[in-house]
Amino acid sequence: MFEMAQESGQEKIKTSLSGAISEWEPSKLREQGDQGEEIFKDLLYVAVGIKDKNSFLECMRVADKGVLSDDAFWRVITLAASEVDFKEYDEEIKTILTRWHENEVIYQEYSNLLFISLLKFDSGKIETLLPKFLNFLDIDGNFDIDPHELIEGVVTNGKVEINDLRSVLGKYSNESAKKLLSVIPA
Repeated sequence: MFEMAQESGQEKIKTSLSGAISEWEPSKLREQGDQGEEIFKDLLYVAVGIKDKNSFLECMRVADKGVLSDDAFWRVITLAASEVDFKEYDEEIKTILTRWHENEVIYQEYSNLLFISLLKFDSGKIETLLPKFLNFLDIDGNFDIDPHELIEGVVTNGKVEINDLRSVLGKYSNESAKKLLSVIPA
């Protein structure tokens, strides 16, 4: 339906959506409880579905305030890693993702999604991002993702060429690097 609307109608929808999301305040989310979170998640999916970068940025801003439940925060970061093409986005989203990457509490929970999301901005940063990620994966119990899925995410969503990934991983001798290298086709 959105695609069928005239451009002026699409812009009105995007402006309204962005405005609605930008009005979410921490106190409103708490006051509305689960219903408020469900509405927020619906708005998030609409923003991604219609590819409205301003609305998605507003969702990132709300998530950055630290007011979302783990489930709602997970949805924001999952969509950032898998569905959103960051080539159209400004530096503010990269700044937010970088801040989350540097926050050890958030990083422990969402390391693979942050790794992939930041690669989407610049796949050339793999050499900078990879050491922290591999060290994290080497900690007992942290390598809980299927290595095939991780490689696919890095290549498909992170926009890293498979040969470049193989080359960079080959520079490391830790267990997680070996495990990831073992699933990359020769």
